[in-house]
Amino acid sequence: MSISRFAPYFNVKVPSGAKAKYSVNFANTTYAKSDGNLSEVDLGKNALLSYPAMIASRSNEVNNSTNLFANSKSFNAKLEFSSDNPFVSPYVLEENLDFGIQQFIINNDSTNEAFANGSAFSKYVSKPVTLGKDQVAEDLIVFLSAFKPAGTDIEVYVKLLSEEDGENLNQKNWTELVLDVPTGSSINSLDTNTNDFIELKYVIPSAQGGVKVTSGSFNIPTATNVITASYATVNTDIAVGSVVKVYNPTFPDTFFVDTVTASNTTTLTVSKAVSNSSLQGSGLIIDVITNKNSAFLNNQNFNIVRYFNSSLAKYDGFKAFAVKIVLLSPYSYLVPRVEEYRAIAVSA
Repeated sequence: MSISRFAPYFNVKVPSGAKAKYSVNFANTTYAKSDGNLSEVDLGKNALLSYPAMIASRSNEVNNSTNLFANSKSFNAKLEFSSDNPFVSPYVLEENLDFGIQQFIINNDSTNEAFANGSAFSKYVSKPVTLGKDQVAEDLIVFLSAFKPAGTDIEVYVKLLSEEDGENLNQKNWTELVLDVPTGSSINSLDTNTNDFIELKYVIPSAQGGVKVTSGSFNIPTATNVITASYATVNTDIAVGSVVKVYNPTFPDTFFVDTVTASNTTTLTVSKAVSNSSLQGSGLIIDVITNKNSAFLNNQNFNIVRYFNSSLAKYDGFKAFAVKIVLLSPYSYLVPRVEEYRAIAVSA
């Protein structure tokens, strides 16, 4: 069993004038011990580890005995007694050498967390939040007060629902927010101080990630919704019902996101004519959005948040939302923690 936190409950009697010192050491997950991992502890108090420690079953101890403690043990406790009085001494009741161990249930896999059943073990989902009467939000910002040591991660997702959308909030996919890091700011806590909480800010992305079409480039000659390709297998790469991001590779921040309403071998059609002259011309690139129902800040409409529902109807702004926080770590002994969070729905 991998160990995340432990507490010794030894029944030690320490009379006046005497002292007792308690130290413990565990083998690591490769069945090896290190004297440098011996750490002093307090009885009855939880302690955290700074290395991948474990306690093995007896059969595993015997089968991997080479680098373990004496008698092929994966755990060693050391009790040191001292006294200023030659007539008194600490003593221990051997029948009460209890030891409590805990294991954080966490992994480092957030696959499919944008959908109903993600792979992360450790996550928090908020209750739905509905804004007040006549209130419609155009953006959402989430702040966390978090302990986030290096090598671990915290991902934040939101679901949004427009007042005009007839679907239910529970039907929506999650949108992964982007960690917004101001210049010079730290996004990692000190590993040695579990109370080193830092503030993290998460924002709705300008566009969600997608898969770049590599078969060729695209051309929008005029203010039209028909996009012409430089090759002849467009409908193999881009199916009807896809959501695409179209952009100029020279100026990648100039783009639009739209749904595909038609597709054949040489052209595809989006739902709205492209009026932005900066996106008219040849050599354009298209990404097919992976999570097509996720929200994004629509740069073609003053960065008001937009999403497509399951029927690919467009909705700008939202009336209700929910938040999901996913905790990730490759370690059993070092994990992120969130002390509190604030989700702020904002409008221009």
